[in-house]
Amino acid sequence: MQVTDSKTRFYIEDLPTDFLPGLTHFGAMHNRQAIPALDDHVHSGAMEICYVHSGTACFEVNNREYHLSGGDIFLTFPDEPHSTGHSALGLMTLYWLGVRLDQEGLFGYAPEEAEAMLQALRNIRSRVFRGSDRLKDLMEDAVNLIRTPGRFTLTLLRLHATIRTDCVTSHNDVPKAVLLELARMEEVDQLSLWLKVKKGELTAREAREYRARLQRAGDPATAKVPVR
Repeated sequence: MQVTDSKTRFYIEDLPTDFLPGLTHFGAMHNRQAIPALDDHVHSGAMEICYVHSGTACFEVNNREYHLSGGDIFLTFPDEPHSTGHSALGLMTLYWLGVRLDQEGLFGYAPEEAEAMLQALRNIRSRVFRGSDRLKDLMEDAVNLIRTPGRFTLTLLRLHATIRTDCVTSHNDVPKAVLLELARMEEVDQLSLWLKVKKGELTAREAREYRARLQRAGDPATAKVPVR
């Protein structure tokens, strides 16, 4: 495991597989002045998720430029060459992490939850969308807690749950009424339902009834996923 830590840049890479299953790298950059452009590179087997908290950024994939501003999330897919083209990295706060899409037991989740999250990531069609306001605080927590592995792992689990929620709500092929019901649920319940959602096997009414049962029970484990 290699760690780069300075006032403006934090980066951890070459993570051991047992550190947090599926996490390949993680970093943060607080640019106070422009720095040279990022050269073309790939992340073998891993999706990279970049979050621009403030400022602007430009990424290039397949000779196409993507111009981002504060609040945007940008994705590159496994083994996909990407760079910042001819654009220097200007004043910005940028966070990024890598996720293996072939990892069993992703992030230590139970098998069904891990597979639901992987499917949600694999099915993303748009590489740019808006992120949650919570992302910045969670990213900073992860940076600050890197030297306390147990707390760091919990922070990253919350972070990935937030990113996964944003990815889920970016799907245009799922009825908005269903997404709204999912958005009102806890992350673990969203994951348990997501495979049914992607197969078109969950209606907004069923999701609403399921959420109502969760609220009445007060314990997600006591509710059953609706079966059609």
